[in-house]
Amino acid sequence: MLKIEKLHFKDKIIDKDNYFEIGYCEELKIYMMHVFVSWIASYYRYYKIDKEDYNLYKNNPQSFYKKIWKWNQTK
Repeated sequence: MLKIEKLHFKDKIIDKDNYFEIGYCEELKIYMMHVFVSWIASYYRYYKIDKEDYNLYKNNPQSFYKKIWKWNQTK
């Protein structure tokens, strides 16, 4: 079983206005997004994304937001 103490993102992009970060997780070898959630207790949610989503955010953040919003509505 793989034990990971802390996730590190390579080529991390921080979106302070929307409370998330995206990047390549070297420990898991996948692109990820982690979102800060403030509710009764504060915590992070982690989502697997692909390289195309990462590049979409870099090139067109508004299209990325629309795609993620649609994806989140189906969960």
